[in-house]
Amino acid sequence: MGMDVIGMNPQDPAGEYFRRNVWGWRPIAAYVETMCQSVIPDGCSVQDWHYNDGYGLPVRAAVCLADLIDAQIQNGEAAEYIAQRDAELAALPDEPCECPAHWVQNGKCRRCEGRRTVRPMDTWYVLELEDLRDFARFARASGGFKVW
Repeated sequence: MGMDVIGMNPQDPAGEYFRRNVWGWRPIAAYVETMCQSVIPDGCSVQDWHYNDGYGLPVRAAVCLADLIDAQIQNGEAAEYIAQRDAELAALPDEPCECPAHWVQNGKCRRCEGRRTVRPMDTWYVLELEDLRDFARFARASGGFKVW
């Protein structure tokens, strides 16, 4: 499953379409929720971006969001956020693996490879600066957008 973010009035091809699978989209939405609330207009909820329900931003807010993300990349705030997030995820303890029968092959669980523990699902969601650059580029050229 993924999130398709559609530009409402694209100014150039970069603003037509932005897509990430769920593992790549949720960290972007979480970043905006945490770091960019100051440019989200009243009545718009970034929390709604976690669903394919057509929520998004109007054109002015999309441009302001792009400006803010670009500024945070330039001043190091975005890299600091990602480093802190990565450290918090790395510090999470492993979880027990239930080793469901359909994962066991030749007496060994394919999920945990016999270790009986796995990394928490939260660690599967990756965020890199390039993801934020790509999203800012899209938002700036989108003419406003909706998340489907």
